[in-house]
Amino acid sequence: MQENERKEQQAQDISEEMISQENISQEIGEKEPAEDTQEQGLLNITFIPKYMDIFDGLCATDQADGTGKRARMLFVVLVLLMCVQLVGFFSTQNGFMFVFALLLGGVALFIKKKSQRFNRDIAIAFENEGEQHLVFEENSFHLNEKQVSYDEVVHLYELKKVFSIIYQGNHVYILPKAVMEPQQTEQFVALMKEKVSAVYEQRSK
Repeated sequence: MQENERKEQQAQDISEEMISQENISQEIGEKEPAEDTQEQGLLNITFIPKYMDIFDGLCATDQADGTGKRARMLFVVLVLLMCVQLVGFFSTQNGFMFVFALLLGGVALFIKKKSQRFNRDIAIAFENEGEQHLVFEENSFHLNEKQVSYDEVVHLYELKKVFSIIYQGNHVYILPKAVMEPQQTEQFVALMKEKVSAVYEQRSK
């Protein structure tokens, strides 16, 4: 239940932020505040999010922090049972074993899709939000129009393909490594290790 609430809140926050940005653009022009802020930042990153990058990053984050562990274990068990039934079917040509294997496979697929539903919704909303502007300053950083203090970062995972920033309790921001130049990546890692070293965790291997 706590996992679902976290992801529902994440999707709602992204939608609210999209509406907020549209209102700001209508009132004061196309993202002038963001551009002004970027000039003052220690590190500025701009990128256009892609669904698969965000979705894969969210799933990797779940695996890193143990979210949905029970569902993943159940999926593995069901797949193994399905394989056992299939082996038995090919050995005995027992039709019941084949039907049971299909049933196990269907249940496993349903569990996997259900456990990833919120990640899909968040990734879609993230992609629809459009161009992202990240500005890192001395005492805080900006995720588009949202300002976050470094003290509010709960955990920062360096994963194989993304950086996953968990902040303000249960909010997650996915920063794909592919959108940064090598120099930006080095600057980001150095800055994060300086500002949030206590919650920085490398799991990129």
